[in-house]
Amino acid sequence: MIRFSIPREKLEKVARDNLLDRFLLDFLAELSSRHPIRNPARVDVTRGDYDTAKRKVVYGNRCYGLVMNGRGIVSGRGVHGESASWTFYGAPRGIRLSAASVLDMRGGNNYLELHVRTEEPDREREIETLAREVFDRIMLKA
Repeated sequence: MIRFSIPREKLEKVARDNLLDRFLLDFLAELSSRHPIRNPARVDVTRGDYDTAKRKVVYGNRCYGLVMNGRGIVSGRGVHGESASWTFYGAPRGIRLSAASVLDMRGGNNYLELHVRTEEPDREREIETLAREVFDRIMLKA
């Protein structure tokens, strides 16, 4: 597991420009030797009480893509962030990927956790190195 911290000073831009989505899509593309997906195929937003606000974003499809399931972070002052789980489709054979993130505009602990599982520890380290390189490249733009 790799944990990427999101600095508070970059938090607004990361959220506004969907940089976590961009990072995960670029990472999947490089890992899979495919073109990155840029636009969501579907976005579903469930509005409701503060504790039921949800968002689902689908990029690509179940053959090659990424799905984000988000839930609003709320307090007495309303929604001020989102926690999300990410499901990957189309990673190379033998590689299993998942991710989780928290973006809380009040500050605090903002992060993205990327889980990489393979049967070969050396391959896992290579993939984690690639993920760090892609993340650094994306965050330079923030």
